[in-house]
Amino acid sequence: MSRLFAVYALTLLFLGAGPEALASDSQTPALLSPAQLRQDLSFIQDTLARTHPDINLSADAAELKATFNRIERDLIQPLTRDQAWRQFALLNPVFADAHVSVISPDPQSQTNELIRSGNGLFPFEVSIDLLGRVYVLSELGGGPSSEARASIEKVNGVPIQEVTPPCQYDLRHLPLRNQ
Repeated sequence: MSRLFAVYALTLLFLGAGPEALASDSQTPALLSPAQLRQDLSFIQDTLARTHPDINLSADAAELKATFNRIERDLIQPLTRDQAWRQFALLNPVFADAHVSVISPDPQSQTNELIRSGNGLFPFEVSIDLLGRVYVLSELGGGPSSEARASIEKVNGVPIQEVTPPCQYDLRHLPLRNQ
């Protein structure tokens, strides 16, 4: 099992990435097979069932099952760790529980590697409204920004609608913020 993702379910469970997932150069990310990804998804389901007292207090059972099934159905080709996380993270808003989330195992080192590779982080905290419009909330890290409340139409020349599709969460589960 590649065990790429951590599940936070009352206690912290850290799953270490296997060497095959980490041994890649910055040009070619390692790919995880559909079988490895299905093992990770099963591990998430098993861990949740074993450690959470009752996920159905916060999550709709039918929606949670449907989301697990959808993710499993979509695991038909090899994925990078980032691509896999985008799939598994679809569970987070369905959990609707601040104590339960799927995250990658070492986000800080991944962020550092991103910066070392010459890329960077988007410099703002943002909010996506129910219509998919994206607005600046603050500077990255939460500091005040003169751009607060500005609508974001493009990122690096790419229309925002092309940037945000991987973030298609069911917005019914996200807390709404005043904009």
